Amino acid sequence: MKGTQSGLSESSAASQVSTRPKRYHSAELVVDGLANAYQFKIWCMDAAPMCFLVREDSEILQRIREGDILPVKYYSYESPYPSDFISTEIRNITRTDQGPFRGHYMVGIRILEGDR
Repeated sequence: MKGTQSGLSESSAASQVSTRPKRYHSAELVVDGLANAYQFKIWCMDAAPMCFLVREDSEILQRIREGDILPVKYYSYESPYPSDFISTEIRNITRTDQGPFRGHYMVGIRILEGDR
């Protein structure tokens, strides 16, 4: 896993929900050091075009950093089966301190392979 410095920051704007992304509804991420894969819903928010939410006490926050590039398995609305693993960059990790996702971190992601 590639890593840069942790970029955990606080933002109240991060909790403003927009819509679900058009192509994918959820994804699965395997992180070194964790026994199980991390499964999450994909969200689109004002502060991040594509992201997932993590509880502030989740072990995954200890294992991912901004700039990490990880293989992520995406689940499409178009198919009941997951696609192949797609290289995905962790763009930002932002604490949500207000709104419906208070107590969570918003993890912004970007698909790298062909902007699927």
